[in-house]
Amino acid sequence: MSNMLSIGISGLNAAQVALSTVSNNIANASTAGYSEQSVSQVESITQGNGQYTTGSGVNVVAVQRAYSQYLTSAVWSSNSSLQGATTTQGLTSTLNSLLSNSGNLQTSLDNFYGGFSSVANSPSSSSTREATLGDATSLASVYNTLGQQLSQQSTQINTQISGTVTSINNLATQIATLNGQIGQASVSGTPNSLLDQRDNLVQQLAGLTGMSTAT
Repeated sequence: MSNMLSIGISGLNAAQVALSTVSNNIANASTAGYSEQSVSQVESITQGNGQYTTGSGVNVVAVQRAYSQYLTSAVWSSNSSLQGATTTQGLTSTLNSLLSNSGNLQTSLDNFYGGFSSVANSPSSSSTREATLGDATSLASVYNTLGQQLSQQSTQINTQISGTVTSINNLATQIATLNGQIGQASVSGTPNSLLDQRDNLVQQLAGLTGMSTAT
């Protein structure tokens, strides 16, 4: 009777762990970085009396998360490429906007060099010389405006870089803390939630640093 009770209890305990795991999966369905977990069970060592053996119930040996090193590395690489492309696109759009709003540089250059050609052809014409001076003034204005705008963009980029460096340092600090916690928790089992949190932070770090492979 005691053996029957222990087998039944082992089944109930395994079912409780499985239900808790399913409940946790449902609760974290929308949690960023969460990996689905599953219960790994094995049959308990059977007992025999020399003529036959009887089952001894079931044991839960682990609660594992759905994890692939290859897929994780692919996500990090894709996130890194996406962030790089997004940054490049943003800087390019800003630069194009600056060039279009600072005046037509090509037209100003064409007018300036055309004015010199006109002066060369009519060196004694005061109106031609005055028109060339006007073209030179316009070109200088375009360059000054463009220089000021590029200087502002440079300041903004430096500010962004400073903010990115701060974010990288913060993420690195959090990852280092999690590594310590994972090392301690691994003594008594696999710390799935801590591993998920670390992977999520590393993914963010990959987007900022260009890291593309798992280490």
